[in-house]
Amino acid sequence: MTRIVYLEDCTIIRESVAEVLRNQHFSVVTASSPEEARHAITMYKPELLLLELELQSGWCFDLLKQLVDDVALTSVHVMALTNVATREGVLQAREAGVMGYLLKERFTVDALVSMIRTTLARPNVVEAASQDAPHAGVDEVQSEPAETKTQPTHIKVNVSNEQALSEMRPLVTKTRMKEELEKLEEVKAMSPTVAVVLELTNRGNVDVESIVKAVRNDQAISLKLIRLANSSVYSRGDSVNTLKDAVMRIGITQVRQAVLNIGVMDSFDSDDQGGKLRIGYFWEHSISTGLIASMLAREHCDLDSDAAFTAGLIHDVGKLLLAGRLPEEYRHVLNVGHELGIPTERAESRLLGLNHAEIMDRVLRAWNFPPDLIDPIVFHELSIGNVRQVAPKRMRDVAVIGLANRLAHAMLLGSSGNDVVYPTTEHCQALKVPDALLERIQEHVPAEADDVRLTMMTKGNDAKWTPFIMTVQERLPAPLRLLTVSMHTTSDAVQIFCKRLSAPITSEETPLIGVVHIADKREVEALSKQIQSFAQQGSLHDDSPLIIISPSGDCELDSGVMQMHDTALLKIPYTIDSFLRCCESTGNIESEHSETKTAA
Repeated sequence: MTRIVYLEDCTIIRESVAEVLRNQHFSVVTASSPEEARHAITMYKPELLLLELELQSGWCFDLLKQLVDDVALTSVHVMALTNVATREGVLQAREAGVMGYLLKERFTVDALVSMIRTTLARPNVVEAASQDAPHAGVDEVQSEPAETKTQPTHIKVNVSNEQALSEMRPLVTKTRMKEELEKLEEVKAMSPTVAVVLELTNRGNVDVESIVKAVRNDQAISLKLIRLANSSVYSRGDSVNTLKDAVMRIGITQVRQAVLNIGVMDSFDSDDQGGKLRIGYFWEHSISTGLIASMLAREHCDLDSDAAFTAGLIHDVGKLLLAGRLPEEYRHVLNVGHELGIPTERAESRLLGLNHAEIMDRVLRAWNFPPDLIDPIVFHELSIGNVRQVAPKRMRDVAVIGLANRLAHAMLLGSSGNDVVYPTTEHCQALKVPDALLERIQEHVPAEADDVRLTMMTKGNDAKWTPFIMTVQERLPAPLRLLTVSMHTTSDAVQIFCKRLSAPITSEETPLIGVVHIADKREVEALSKQIQSFAQQGSLHDDSPLIIISPSGDCELDSGVMQMHDTALLKIPYTIDSFLRCCESTGNIESEHSETKTAA
């Protein structure tokens, strides 16, 4: 049985990969630091050292040098399972004796086992060090020998980690999850004031005075209704200063939705999810989703815009419920999604048995939500094809919330603990959304979302508030020019994302990266011609790197283009971290370790 020492300081990855290897009949000893690994190698005499090159404590090259220098350990082969995708990192690893190289973002069981067997078949560390630069796993990082440095480098990032996820065991049993769902149904999401307003507005003949009387004694809701009436959403002419004027401006029908929204936000205002689910960014994303949904409903889909706003606002509340009932387990779920670079709902479904949207069906019915709000919230994560199957009569309502959620992600408006960019073109085509409306959404929603957040947030410390998009831009040490090429421009999430991420350009020396979205392999020829045309026009330099994004994560442009440019291949949906790593690996820029590298 092959003996392996596995060095990795992230507990989730270390234990998951070790379990996968043991299931494949390898004998594995784990280590969380170079010192532990050195001791394990000495005592255990493994055939292979598998390691992450860059730990939180620093690089592992000192450990590799010790292996080369210690004659007793020269039989140990070295393979990297790592996040390090830069050309410099790859070359340094090869020079240090790393003979196999697999990016974590491309991890599958088959790929890992194949690379281990290939590595073990190669010369050992001392022999490799005496030869020219050893092969670094051509399937993962393809580059030419040192004497042909002008040849491009092609790196694959973020190819599906679904197999790695499938190897993980559920965190809770079905019995316990059923018990937790029953407890969630008992959660009271709204204050007595909200309940009274909802009861009053269910009647057909309620008047303004009755609403004012019901709300007057709740100073928090009263103040927020006045502020909401003066916000960009409802403001018309002079400001209002009384609760009665606020209710009259908002309208009796709309005030029901407004009070309901305030009640839900007030019920979930704590920030305790291990840093992965920050309540300020959560509501920034939720409010933005609501505003986008409202615009789509009002200006194009002929739907109730206030109901659309409410559905958008509440669409991710299931995450807060799960985090409240299962704090440790849900923190683990968020970490797994972050570590593997996959959408949170996939990690939820595997580790908890159902996702945050699915639990809302029972919860919203227990809270007496209107039936027309439930399906859009429960099914908002589904593709258009699946929506047509499970909710054909409410396809438009569900698609509006699904598209609004995806647009908010692409526009970097907040974070629900799931920093992922999803494709949007299919939703836009299903709803036949005009380009002009999409442009208005991008122009107006960011400012409106900030205005509504100030109005409705319970604990808004604005002195310390930084919009989520700024935290993402700050993770790059310098601005980037991103030239996006796509067959679908205005409706393309990749185009929208790159437009928002690109900072104002003040110099032609700012790094230029081409971003190509291949939504279908049939687009390859046309997109390749576009790239060549941009190069001829001078819009794209001959040495400008490319990030090629596709549903499979391995779709390439024509060989003529691939031979001219360094490329990183990325799978959509993709995480922001994955995209930033592509920028780092192809654009010769350095990003802060704590932000752009996958953290525990």
